[in-house]
Amino acid sequence: MHIRAVYFSLILIVSVSGAWAQETVVSKPVVKTPAKPVVKINRSRKPKLVKNEVLTAAEKRDLSILPFVKRPGIEETSSFCYVHRSKDWIDGQNVQQKVKIASVSKLFTSYYALRARGAEYRYPTQIHYDPKTKDLLIEGSGDPFMGNRVLHFIVSELNRLGIKQINHLYIDPKFAVYLDVEDTKAGIMWKDSKIPSEVRYFGRSPQRSVNDLKKFFVSLRRTYNETRNQARALGVQMQAIPQLQVKSVSAVSLEKMQELKNESNFQVYQYRSSPLIRLVKNMNNQSNNYAADQMVASLGGVAGMVRFLRQDLGLQDRDFSFVTGSGLWKNDPYVPDRENIRTDNARDNEATCEAVMNVLASLERYLKKIKLSMSDVVMVASQDHGSLNLYKVYRSEELSNAILAKTGTLAKATALAGELKAESGEYFFGIFFETANSVASEKAQIYRDQLIQNLMKGLGGKDPIEYKPDVFLPFDARSSLIAQDLGLRSPIL
Repeated sequence: MHIRAVYFSLILIVSVSGAWAQETVVSKPVVKTPAKPVVKINRSRKPKLVKNEVLTAAEKRDLSILPFVKRPGIEETSSFCYVHRSKDWIDGQNVQQKVKIASVSKLFTSYYALRARGAEYRYPTQIHYDPKTKDLLIEGSGDPFMGNRVLHFIVSELNRLGIKQINHLYIDPKFAVYLDVEDTKAGIMWKDSKIPSEVRYFGRSPQRSVNDLKKFFVSLRRTYNETRNQARALGVQMQAIPQLQVKSVSAVSLEKMQELKNESNFQVYQYRSSPLIRLVKNMNNQSNNYAADQMVASLGGVAGMVRFLRQDLGLQDRDFSFVTGSGLWKNDPYVPDRENIRTDNARDNEATCEAVMNVLASLERYLKKIKLSMSDVVMVASQDHGSLNLYKVYRSEELSNAILAKTGTLAKATALAGELKAESGEYFFGIFFETANSVASEKAQIYRDQLIQNLMKGLGGKDPIEYKPDVFLPFDARSSLIAQDLGLRSPIL
């Protein structure tokens, strides 16, 4: 079936999870000449949707498309659109209406982080050890997965180097530790309550990092073996039994860290995370808000991402507005002791469906240049473990291996955006339902899933990809501590 543009009259709703990221001042990423917007729409008037030339009204009714127009609890500001990957047209409803996109925001974050740092970038962590005083200093770079498993590996590496006792452990503000970062529920609701935003570094306060480290050392022997077994299964070797005594743990300022480094003759080693592309993939699979906000914060905060998207894609204020990298709301102004509670003045990430299509097309184009694909960044239906495949429909015969997408959920929003592999071609799509209440949002998820099934059917059925998911580790064989030349080592960026 040759399909040019299929017009679906829909009302849609968006749900997305995100988190808030502290803006810190660091060097801005290099930005190239703005790319030409992928989707062409005449902005001088409201978009006139291309009339459906393939499906008749009866066929639309058979596909259960028209009933989506009026559903209880669904707001008229909801939006839907789709675009063929190689064409310049866009079709849908409320294409230029800004809507809440929740965790679909992570597609923007993914594109920003990958373009700014590169797919093979590894977050460095600098470790300084004085064998005489047995003091150890750690300089971080905002590694978004600095939790239990990474710390297990670092301890193993310290033991390999003969380091089994630390008198004083000092960490700088950029060494943000969140033990439960890989726990699905903890990753979603990560916020540090009772901590003013101005003293947060990379989304995690220094004192909370210290507290987590103390907990880690207490539970080290009990939790270590599971990580070791997981690493061994992937060919990464770790010491059999961890041995590390730590007398004290303190957080110091960046200035104090520099003073401590100058006071003694330290041996210097560097840990490096798994490549960024693998971290991004896991972040999207699990919809990890902490990791998303950490990635954005380590690049200078949300303001830096907004500048990048304006310059790189030509997006404007009417196209999007972001307050976090994850898609979580941000209370404005900040309310002490209520950071986890949404206030009446809370702000959400918003974007038009058109803007989401531009980000998806630009992300796909970037991945193609480096010989990767969308499946390296977002979930593949029925294959990856994570938020999308919690819904049975995406494991069905109609959609398995043919939907590559990011979910989004908030109390009054439900969203889904990504790539659809159909017999008639490859399409980017976005579904954004805004709802009157959380009950309507649950129903909107059902409408969303029905819609994607009907869209696939209308586009000729699926054309599945071959894909086998990888097991995720936040470190790999190239993460081993490497001695650094004091004269040649580069600063932590």
